[in-house]
Amino acid sequence: MQESIGSLLEDLEDARRRLRTETTRAVQRRSAEVMESELKKCQGIVSQVDQLFREWTVYLAGEPLQRQKTRFLYEKLHGAFGQQKRDLSRLRVQVQDSIAEVRRAQVRFCFCNLNNYQPNEN
Repeated sequence: MQESIGSLLEDLEDARRRLRTETTRAVQRRSAEVMESELKKCQGIVSQVDQLFREWTVYLAGEPLQRQKTRFLYEKLHGAFGQQKRDLSRLRVQVQDSIAEVRRAQVRFCFCNLNNYQPNEN
């Protein structure tokens, strides 16, 4: 379980990094879907890690000796995960603001095009 959690934490860090990068690119390209997709990937990894920690906690409850041996590792991983979740929460707010900005820009663009629309009279 420790290896899975460690691996998923690395995946989450990579996904957060991609989300930051894609958010910048998506705002420039005006693509809210890309940001939403990357955000969902991050949230999926968080759910997986949460589940693994729950399973690990249940396992360790029945294994007091193992719990004592892995306590430091568990706490270190859990602390790193907590930090990742806090960072993701802050990033989620930024992404949601960016998505709203992109959507507003898309509406303005459509409205401007609508005002300049001239039907073909054939």
